[in-house]
Amino acid sequence: MQEVQRIQDELDDRFGDPPKQVWHLLAILRLRIRCRELGIDQIMLEKRQIVIRFAQGFRLNPTIRQNLSKTYKNHWFAADHVRLNIESPRILDFVEDMVEVIGKALKSSLQLQKAKP
Repeated sequence: MQEVQRIQDELDDRFGDPPKQVWHLLAILRLRIRCRELGIDQIMLEKRQIVIRFAQGFRLNPTIRQNLSKTYKNHWFAADHVRLNIESPRILDFVEDMVEVIGKALKSSLQLQKAKP
């Protein structure tokens, strides 16, 4: 993430305020890096839904999936992926927020898995 910030600062320093497409590209780069850190392998759009697939070895615990389903009723949580209904015109912000939620859930799932005898 620090490298992306350094690139952003360098662009701003050399060229002034870049077009919003450049900021958007940097935001996507940050999101990709964050996903890799959290165990998220892929994000794609399928039939007006955002599908987030987890990396190998990352699974959501059934209890955590159930809790997420209660909190986020319009979305579908499976062991190895999540389907999000698009609820906002600010899709990137929405995905960034949900990636953080899913990342915490994956971390909790891993901790529960390690705690099992």
